[in-house]
Amino acid sequence: MPRENEACEFDEIIWTRLNEGEDLLKAIWEIAATREIRAGIVLEGTGALQNVVFQHFPKNCYTCRLPLDVYEINGPLQTNVRGIIGVTVQGDAEIKSIPLDMVPNVIESEKDKWNFIGSQGGLGTPYFQGHFSAINKDVSVMGRLLPGSKIENPGMGRNNKPTHFTLVIGKVKGIEFQMKMNKNGFAHEIVKL
Repeated sequence: MPRENEACEFDEIIWTRLNEGEDLLKAIWEIAATREIRAGIVLEGTGALQNVVFQHFPKNCYTCRLPLDVYEINGPLQTNVRGIIGVTVQGDAEIKSIPLDMVPNVIESEKDKWNFIGSQGGLGTPYFQGHFSAINKDVSVMGRLLPGSKIENPGMGRNNKPTHFTLVIGKVKGIEFQMKMNKNGFAHEIVKL
């Protein structure tokens, strides 16, 4: 099968400072929706988090129903995040809800299922496939960012200064990055405009 690739250019670079208590993933989705980003890159996201919620492959893939686990680690955490932004679209089969076997048992609501796979809320909404690294006083972790990771204030919330958590996002023109849902799951696709 030939490798999929398309040439494109940056349309604009967006710098955003996030506020204390904001959900990092939800902020990325909101920026993508507001700026109408259908293909983009989080070039850098750096700052502190109060906590981080993430998924990664489990220690023993043979004992897990899905090949991933969900974790939460408390901070404060020094963090960076990178990833790709696209849009959630319909694939080759009509999908009204996400099949239960695609997400862990702990996720019950339809919106939370969409969030778990990286989509803001279903078809037509922003999609973010992003990974992070973070460190607190006890552990260093990496994984796929999930909703629930909250921005920390410098000084661990003990001052009135704005946060230093900054996102740098490159909006791309000429392509659309699609996360296509179909009956077997989802797949990424690059579409030339």
